Amino acid sequence: MTKAVQNPALTPAKVLAYLTPGTSYTGQQIARLAGYSTPEVQKVLAGCVARGMVRQTRDGGHSVYCVPTEEDIRLERERADRYALPTAILLGYDAANRRSRETSHGSTRGFQAVFVSGVIWKPSADARRLSAAMLRWRCCSS
Repeated sequence: MTKAVQNPALTPAKVLAYLTPGTSYTGQQIARLAGYSTPEVQKVLAGCVARGMVRQTRDGGHSVYCVPTEEDIRLERERADRYALPTAILLGYDAANRRSRETSHGSTRGFQAVFVSGVIWKPSADARRLSAAMLRWRCCSS
């Protein structure tokens, strides 16, 4: 009886050793290069993608994996710095929103949203009169 030769455990370092930065590979290609089964390689690649060591894109029905080059990493960092959200506290933001809400609600007649604790919608007196008149007109006109 012969024993089957088992490959040592597959690690991210072993997978990355087979990949050239800037070149795209499918999971099957990487499995063939490493000499492991495709499901084993895909598990390791999923971990590499989660850690940001490898990028994954879709090409039709296949996942394509690529190790980013130094230039790609530099450009991504520059892009992230350029579009970063401000970390400072926005002073006056709440007051400006409140003024805008008050002016827009104050300029409209009829139904006005009033935010009181527990009450989301409270029609004004004009709106209640209009609603009653519409109901009377609907009932009496037919």
